[in-house]
Amino acid sequence: MDLSKKDQKLIALLRNNCRQKLTKLSRETAIPAKLIQNKIHLYEESFVKKHATLLNFEKLGYLTRVNIIIAVDAADKKEMEKHLIMNPDVNNLFQINNGYDFLFEVVLKNDELLETFMDDLENRFRIKRKEFQFILREIKRENFMANRHLIC
Repeated sequence: MDLSKKDQKLIALLRNNCRQKLTKLSRETAIPAKLIQNKIHLYEESFVKKHATLLNFEKLGYLTRVNIIIAVDAADKKEMEKHLIMNPDVNNLFQINNGYDFLFEVVLKNDELLETFMDDLENRFRIKRKEFQFILREIKRENFMANRHLIC
């Protein structure tokens, strides 16, 4: 789907704050409010996956965030995927390639809980390889198509 410059600007404004009033969005985009309402509905049907609140995990007491990449025995892939989907500590989950099967972000209160989490995975599934990248500081998040000033 090719987006017009006005659509791109509207999406950028919504990516920054989807709770803005239609009248404000209308002023900033020069699109009538009723048309914006229709466009938002169309976006939701076409390409908006989900409206979500981004949390500051650290302020909520979740001090351990880690991206884990895992290669698992082929016989365990489907079950591991189901397990990770259902696990409340898994924030994001992706199927990947290049010798690994899954990339997932885990959010936990502390490192001890990470050890428990990994022990559980290793007891349930035949893990061939794993790597950890601890997230030390969030620098940029959910910013693609969010900068209205870069739209010409």
